[in-house]
Formats: sequence, structure tokens, C-alpha cells
Amino acid sequence: MTTLLRFDFSFVLLLSFSLFWPAFADAGSVQERNAETLRAAATDGNLAEIKACIEARVDVNDASRYGVTALALACDHGHADVVDALLAAGANPNVKDTFYGFTPISWALMRKSPRIVELLLAKGVDDVDSGLAMAIGTQSEELITPFLNTKKVSAKGLANAYLAAKRFNNEKLITVIEPFLNEEAKELAEKTEAENKKSATPESPTPATTDKETLTPRLTLTTDFPLSDSNWPQFRGVLSRGISEKAKLPSSWNAEENQNIAWKTPIPGLATSSPICWEDRIIVTTADQEGDKAGFRTGAYGDVDSVKGDGVCSYQVLCLERATGKILWQRECVREVPKVKRHLKASHANPTPATDGRVVVASFAGAGIYCLDLMTGELVWQKDLGKLDSGWFYDKSYQWGFGSSPYIFESTVILQCDHQDGAFIAALDLKTGQEKWRTIRDDIPTWSSPVAFVADDGTPIVVVAGTKASAGYNARTGEELWRLGGFSEIVVPTPQVTRDLILLTSGYRPITPIVTLSHKAKGELKMPKEKESSEPFFWTATRGGPYMPTPLIRKDRLYVLDNSGIVSCYKLESGERLFRQRLRGAKASAFTASVIANDEYMFCTSEEGSTFVVAFDDEGTIVSQNQIDESVMATPAISGDMLIIRGEKHLFGIKATSL
Repeated sequence: MTTLLRFDFSFVLLLSFSLFWPAFADAGSVQERNAETLRAAATDGNLAEIKACIEARVDVNDASRYGVTALALACDHGHADVVDALLAAGANPNVKDTFYGFTPISWALMRKSPRIVELLLAKGVDDVDSGLAMAIGTQSEELITPFLNTKKVSAKGLANAYLAAKRFNNEKLITVIEPFLNEEAKELAEKTEAENKKSATPESPTPATTDKETLTPRLTLTTDFPLSDSNWPQFRGVLSRGISEKAKLPSSWNAEENQNIAWKTPIPGLATSSPICWEDRIIVTTADQEGDKAGFRTGAYGDVDSVKGDGVCSYQVLCLERATGKILWQRECVREVPKVKRHLKASHANPTPATDGRVVVASFAGAGIYCLDLMTGELVWQKDLGKLDSGWFYDKSYQWGFGSSPYIFESTVILQCDHQDGAFIAALDLKTGQEKWRTIRDDIPTWSSPVAFVADDGTPIVVVAGTKASAGYNARTGEELWRLGGFSEIVVPTPQVTRDLILLTSGYRPITPIVTLSHKAKGELKMPKEKESSEPFFWTATRGGPYMPTPLIRKDRLYVLDNSGIVSCYKLESGERLFRQRLRGAKASAFTASVIANDEYMFCTSEEGSTFVVAFDDEGTIVSQNQIDESVMATPAISGDMLIIRGEKHLFGIKATSL
């Protein structure tokens, strides 16, 4: 049967390109289908189908909408035989995808596939220095040696690799690299070491919690994961990190004077969900309840009451044109009476949607999960997860809605559902909505969202924050990898991940920890005491965690914004606090939106609609304070060179008129 199926596939595919080609009205669609077949075969490791596609002259370098080639997919999934066949057919080993900026060898290194690394290098990888630097981070001799054997690593690349091995105190790697050092590389290494010793400060760093106690840094920072570029596909963009490095954004604007306001579009209803962006499109969700006209109640207060809204609610997804703010399509997913009430600072549309560039997944919690076509808004599938109430666990009459956003990982949608009476985390098939796995969580309601990634050792990890247990799970199976308790009663900030660490925070007083730990964490973990630094923890602080805003990690620094508008900056490697800056000014009494950034500035938006632009210097200098004159509960987004702020009634496109 297998032989027949292979024959049928080859036969049909060849006929589609020869005998029956005139029958296809749209040649482009045929090419696209065949390219998708090629990529699917690369993902599955189906060598027979790969060979059939090659024989049928399918373009092996055809890329998906976000720039992923069949070669990259085969490297990602560890199929060496498929990689070999694709390279022999002319696959380009240097193509970068447009989502992560990864090349095929990046995936091979992340998956620790030395055979694939050798195949790619033999075909010609342009940037061997960067590849070697990434390989050094794995501390794997099998991955490092192929780069050295190419004889194409520059003297600087060799010197950096040698110094990195010394920083790791890895004598085996040092022994491997030393024979390849030429005189120029040796001189560069000696010069760099001398400069590092000269510039090193003799003072011990100060930890996050106090200006007197000391903590020796254990963490050596490596190259970070790629971050958002033109696309902002989910809450706070790629990996939920909140950074679009290349975006050129204005440092000042004013809605009343129309300064740097590209457009302003009214959005019906009420929502705290953030905008997301893909290429020229912006997606927002909203909930319009006919009997709820209260709006948001901003400011610093501790009221736990719910809004007494009534009547039917229209749950909608809207797609806007980025350049003009024009609504391209608007879909009502469902119209029903909400199953739970909302908080004064919340809505019936709190979760931020997510997209992979083809579909949009919008969560309306108890009103359902909806997958729509990005281009048309047509329904692909929907899923009912039942009543999801993330209210106060102590008194269930206080209902606040549901806030966790969906996260698209590979071919699944991951949902963290910490709610009353039955917390769980689950993965749905992105194509069908069918449940792939579900893991029960023994926890009280949270408002945090999951973050999923693949660690350098190849482990697919989804991290969630919780009160009883912040935890890591296998993102493909749902198997629990580790768990850590000791967080605050109400957990809101989303975990942050870099290539080196996982950051967990919470800030509902009196429990306000900041925790950094390794991707390699396993089993039942215990919250360390102040200043302790033992595996798998790098450093921890018992005080300083934010209550509502998610922190920002940029390069070697951690920025924490609290509800009152104080920005604290820490050294990521040690927890030493570098500065505290209060964002002072009118209409800046409380902050719920999370910090986002480009390469120049942080953008911190208050509930009253005032955005502070803060420089990345050693003091956190306030560059400007800008107003849109509407309350803001949603975290802004960045798309290209446009800052997108969602006010209570309008969506604002903010762009510099001249740069």
C-alpha cells in the first residue's frame, strides 16, 4: 500500500505539471499547493514525497507567507535525509525567515543536529562566525567542530569562541578550539582579555532588593532570540517580549493637535485586548453589551466589585488597514448574554487575539474561541470551553471576566485557563480546533498568558505563571516539566523568556517576587531565599515584582514598571538595581498597560491615556509625555514604523510625519 501511495503521489504531481497543466485556470495556486506539499513533506520527514516534488520540478526554495522554506522545516524537525535531498536539489542554506530571522542552520543548532550542521556547512553557509557563536552556547563539541573544520571562521570569530569557552570554564571546548587559533586570533583574544580586566569594576554588584547586600552573577548572557520586526502577532509581539527593535517611532505626539496622528478609528464596544498586526493588517477584538455603558474606571484603587451590566453582548473581531485605519472587515462571532460579569477595569473582551499570518484566533473566554481567516474574516472553526471565570477565588460572587490570551505555537493554539473550579492548560489544533492535549492545573484564577518556545537543547517549553504553581510544560505533549509555588494571590504579568532564562514575576502585595531560572529546570522547585543563587535559579528577589504590567527585557537589562508609575532597572545577569525613575505628570496616577519598546525608547502608557517615552540610558530619562485624551487599559502594539494605541473608544495609529 505504501508503494502504491508513493506512486500515485508522484504520478498525480507529475501529471499536474505536464499532461493536465492547461486544465488549471490559476497556475499560481497550483504552484502554491505543490510548494505546501513540499513543506509538509519536509516537516513530516517524508523522503518519498520530497523526491517526487523534486522530480516534478517544484521550487525547493519556495517560502511560506512568513518566509519558511522546506529546508528550514526539515532542519527544525531533524530530518537529515530530507535536508540532504533538498540541498542536492538546490535549496538555499542562507535564507532567513521573516518571522524570527532564522536560517536553516539556526534550527539545526537549536535542535542539536550535528549531521545536519555538517550538511549545511558543506553546501556553504555565509555567516559561519554567528553560527559558531550560537554553537558555543550549546557547549557541544559535536556542534562546534564542524564550524572549525570549515576553515572559514574569521580570526575574530575564533577569538570570541575561545573566550566564550573560557567563560564557561569548559576545558574540553578550550582544548578543541586551541589548535585552530592562528596568530591573529591569539592576539585578539589576549587583547580582549586585557581590556576586560582593565574595565572590570572592583565593586561587587548590588542585588535587586537592597543597596547594601551583594550577589555574585552566575549568568553569562548569550545571543538572544529574534524579536518582532514588522509583525506583532500576539500579546506584546513575538514571544510576548514587547520589543520591535527596527521600528522608527515618534518620540512625541498629541491627539488633540493631530501631531503625528496618522489616523484615529472609532471602535464599538469595550475591550482591554491589545491590537495585533500582520503585514498591512491590524486586528482587534471587542465586546459591545447593550446594557453596559459604564466604561472603565481608572485610577489607583482596590475595588473588587463587578460592573452590573445586563443584556445581550455582541462579540466581534475587526480587521483594519494599517496605513489608513480603514475597517476592512468586521465579524460578529457570537451574540449572547455574558456568562460572567466584568471588573471595573476589565471588559468582556480581555484576551488579545493571535495570528500566524493566515488565521486569527480570538478568545472570548466563556463565549467561545473563534478561528477566522485573516484575509476575509470567515469562520474556520470555533470551540466552546465552557464558563471561564477568573474572578476572586475567595468570594466567587465577585466576577472580573477572563484575561489570558491565546498563544500560537507551531501548529497549535495554547490556552491557559486558570479559572474558578477547574484550572487547566490545553492545546488546540490550529487547523481544526480539536484538542491535542490538556493538563490539569491545581491553581486559583490568574490573568497571565502562556509563552512557548524551543530551548537550545530542543525541548519545546510552554511557561505559565500562577499562584500555587508557575510551571513549565512540554509544549507538544502537555507533560509537566517543572513547577514553582510562592507567587502572589493575583498573578497578572506574563512570563518572559530569553535564550538564557525564564523570568517570573508577580506583585499583589505583600508577595512581590522576581525570579530568574534556567530553561533546564526540572521537577518540584522551591522558591529560594533572598540572595540564594543555586541551580536552576540565577537570582531572585523577594520584593520588586509588578502587579499588573508585564516587565521588559532588553539586551542585558530588566525593566519593571509598577502600577504607580515607577520604572526600576536591573542588570539581567545579577539582579543589581541600576536606577528607579518615577513617571510624574498629569494623568499618570495608575499604569495597567505593559511596557513596549523599540531600540531607542520604552513606551509606558497610563490608564488615563498618557504615554511616557523613556530613553534607554543609565537614568531612564523621560523624553516626553504624550496624550490621547482617552483611558487606556490595553497594551499598545508596534507595526512597522507605527505605534498603535487602543483607547477606550478609538484605535490610534501614531507615526512620525518626518524622521
